[in-house]
Amino acid sequence: MKRLSLIAAIALLGVVVTTPAFACMQSCWPFCINETIPTATIMFPESGKAMISITGYETTDVEPNNSCIVALPPVDGVLAVETVVNYDSTTGQPFDWVDFGAAKIPGRELARLAEDQGLVPDDTSWHGFLTRVTASIEAGTPNHFILEVTLDPRVSPWDFVQALRSDGIFATSSSDAIGNPTSDHNHFVHVSSLELVVIFPPVQP
Repeated sequence: MKRLSLIAAIALLGVVVTTPAFACMQSCWPFCINETIPTATIMFPESGKAMISITGYETTDVEPNNSCIVALPPVDGVLAVETVVNYDSTTGQPFDWVDFGAAKIPGRELARLAEDQGLVPDDTSWHGFLTRVTASIEAGTPNHFILEVTLDPRVSPWDFVQALRSDGIFATSSSDAIGNPTSDHNHFVHVSSLELVVIFPPVQP
């Protein structure tokens, strides 16, 4: 497999308006406990599919029955974001106290916030996901997200990677029960600000 590593400027587009009493996973760079540069790793496990792993997050103090949302904007070549799974980076296992499911309200509202902050030119709805938190969580656990996406078969892996570098923004926020983001905590991290690692599929003979 070909491997491409592109290190971009670490100028994260993260926004925290205040220090919240409750927050979901937040981008921690450059103050991460493990001090490693966050990465976006893109893999192509099969034709028409891509996996995007985004690191550089840490847990905050979270109580049960709060909610968290994430979203990815429209990117050329992406037909759908199928799943979003949040992993404990120290164990490599998914957290069992969050279970993200597709939801329209987070996609719509995070797109609106991104437009308000000048990150995107319009408020076209994003691919949104929502979860209820089911356990008390302590701050400081490194974690990452893995997104599974379905690709347009007419778009090559290379073209998809370039589109993701150009337009890919991963948003995280705390929210109310139906996915409206809370005003005290939302983060927008542009893929181009991360160390990008791409594992291309093998060339067919």
